Amino acid sequence: DDDERTTTSPHVKHIHGDRASSRAYL
Repeated sequence: DDDERTTTSPHVKHIHGDRASSRAYL
């Protein structure tokens, strides 16, 4: 999912743009 930056999840929101980090959180 490359659209994690559009998600409203707070843990993804504060690291949006960092695809590697967001994947680790998800």
